[in-house]
Amino acid sequence: MLAVIATGGKQYLVKTGDTLKVENGRVFLNGKQMDENYIDSDVNTKPGIFLKDGQSALVEPGKFLVFGDNRDHSSDSRAWGFIEKREIIGKVFFRYWPIGEIGIFDKTKNTP
Repeated sequence: MLAVIATGGKQYLVKTGDTLKVENGRVFLNGKQMDENYIDSDVNTKPGIFLKDGQSALVEPGKFLVFGDNRDHSSDSRAWGFIEKREIIGKVFFRYWPIGEIGIFDKTKNTP
């Protein structure tokens, strides 16, 4: 089973047993800082109630994580933790941001 960090129109596939951490405003996957070039470099990813600063979260089987790209003004897995597949409804079919990529969402171009 994979967890998915969906953010900024990108998806990072995170396998069961991987660790995720928010520390000093940055996101780390298995101890390596993630390249999040789709958010402004001055965005400080704050920890939340679930994902506290410097504390690693172990990805459990059947669990998913979601992070928003508007992190200063949204709530995501940093606050509410893992979600289950049954809690994910709908599918992406249209993208409106960034404006240069507006249109029908082609998952073949956006899957790692």
